[in-house]
Amino acid sequence: MYRWNAELEERAQAELRPVCLDSMGNLVAVLFQSTPIDRNDVLMAAWSYLFVLKWDARQVVDKIEFRGQTITKVKFLRKDTASNVVSILVVSHTGKTILTELRCVQDQDSIKKLERNIISKNVFASAVPALEEYRSVPLGHERFIAASSNGVLNELSSLDLSIYVDATSCKPPLSNVKVVPPRPSELVVVDDHDTENTETESEQRFRQHLLKISLFDSLAISAISLSPSDSRFVYAGTEDGGIYKLNLDNVQHNTLKILPTYNGFLPVTNTALPMFHSSHVVALSHNTDELLLSASFDWTCTLWDPLNSSKLATIDIGSPVLDAVWLDDQNHLCGILTCDAVFIVQWQYHAVTHRWQSTTDPKIIYKISSNEASCKNFVCFKIFQTDHGGHILAIGCNDQEIRFYKINCPELN
Repeated sequence: MYRWNAELEERAQAELRPVCLDSMGNLVAVLFQSTPIDRNDVLMAAWSYLFVLKWDARQVVDKIEFRGQTITKVKFLRKDTASNVVSILVVSHTGKTILTELRCVQDQDSIKKLERNIISKNVFASAVPALEEYRSVPLGHERFIAASSNGVLNELSSLDLSIYVDATSCKPPLSNVKVVPPRPSELVVVDDHDTENTETESEQRFRQHLLKISLFDSLAISAISLSPSDSRFVYAGTEDGGIYKLNLDNVQHNTLKILPTYNGFLPVTNTALPMFHSSHVVALSHNTDELLLSASFDWTCTLWDPLNSSKLATIDIGSPVLDAVWLDDQNHLCGILTCDAVFIVQWQYHAVTHRWQSTTDPKIIYKISSNEASCKNFVCFKIFQTDHGGHILAIGCNDQEIRFYKINCPELN
């Protein structure tokens, strides 16, 4: 284990901490926030700092200060594209999207230097907690879908942050599309004694769930994941604990409505438990088996088979989950972050006649606590694979240091 210190000058009456990590190859992007301790102090502005470093050489490649701005998320784009340009996306608390491009060039004296290009767009009017880049797309068509906390979807180009337009398609671009709940009148079922009610128990429960969210004008999207087999479908996790399968072909007049037809994702669950989660969904991601991992503040992570509408397994971590991700090329392993521990969990499932089936309960195979890391609490994390095949765990705590651990776990080898 080693520690990298940002060595930032701390401002008086401000709290400094890392808030987001991402990796690409031997590069790690670290985002820091310096926010006023007194939230009512209007004279004290928030600052943010973006570091790009080579984690193995402990070398800072670039540093950008965002004075007066609260940057909430950082993400490397175009990871699968062979290019000499490193693209990094950051989003602010107010919804501003900023694309930073880094390129290493040589001047006339053959001295290497870094060139930086920054593109900024105000596409959203609210925070953007959820975004995912499309995979395996042709050159020139790199793009990502982003969702805001007021339920607005946009599909943006990874090259210049413009609204992505496919010239070969007759479909309109995905621009400022609002995801809305159904109206209560659309959920009313007329009780006709001459007609047998064919709704299943799951459909009835889903209708009752929709009745609750129909009281609001929009859905606060907090996590999204694209279907690996069909990019028309997007799974959206929301602050009400729901997970909704959205069909982008159903957009009408810049509105995408959630209806009881549920687009084929309606898992059969225990009636004593919530249909999805009972609190804020913080993470959604698919693995290469097209299974969906969800994580929530309700202390649980759940594994779903969305193509067969089944809930495979759930693990209760014992405290609110802050983030959860699949590990690189490890279909059965995921990393889970809470404020006081990082876990690696192994899911137990196998294929049975065109569907997946859970065999035994998921098990924790690795854990590191905040006490072991000598910090008060964890804030963000990233697990990535090195060129030599091992795995590194990077953890951001409530200080200026990022801890890097080599994970010694037989299941990862």
